[in-house]
Amino acid sequence: MTCIHKFWSENYKEIITISSIYIESKYAEDLVNDIALTIFEREDDKYEAMCERGELLWYIIRWIKICNFSKTTRFYYKYKKWQEHLTFEYPLNALGTMPDSYKEMDYKEQLENVEHLLDDLYWFDAEIFKVYYLHNHSINTLTDATGISRKTIQVSLQKTKDYIKANIEKVQGSGRHNRKDSRSNGNKGDS
Repeated sequence: MTCIHKFWSENYKEIITISSIYIESKYAEDLVNDIALTIFEREDDKYEAMCERGELLWYIIRWIKICNFSKTTRFYYKYKKWQEHLTFEYPLNALGTMPDSYKEMDYKEQLENVEHLLDDLYWFDAEIFKVYYLHNHSINTLTDATGISRKTIQVSLQKTKDYIKANIEKVQGSGRHNRKDSRSNGNKGDS
């Protein structure tokens, strides 16, 4: 048994615990498994030498710390990038120019408002709209992925956007009044 194999069998659970301190615990085990896979896949003796010198644990901890903040790691692209697109860009990009009251809502409120508006639409139009924006499609890529004609997708997206513009007061009403009341102590002059 090599030093690396022995190291992983003895320290695996401890490394997962350490990983959950630095990143979201739901990703901790996946990150540790990705690190282990990378170490075992490499054909060089770099990691074996580090293990024999007792430096491998500290190297892995540093690796985990870097994955927490870096936007150039595989971990970021695998676990974080899609989530940033979904939670922070989807509602605002999908709906275009929105009132400041909408932008002041947290992303969960924004998503709830978008979903509320889409509930009133024909299911096909709502799903096309969500897929188009959530998966960052162009009309061509969505056509290729689904087999639905460009014209059908264009008409569906336009119908949905027109509906949202016509019903903008529903978005403004649900989040703004609750937030305004809680911040203004009931004075109508506060904004």
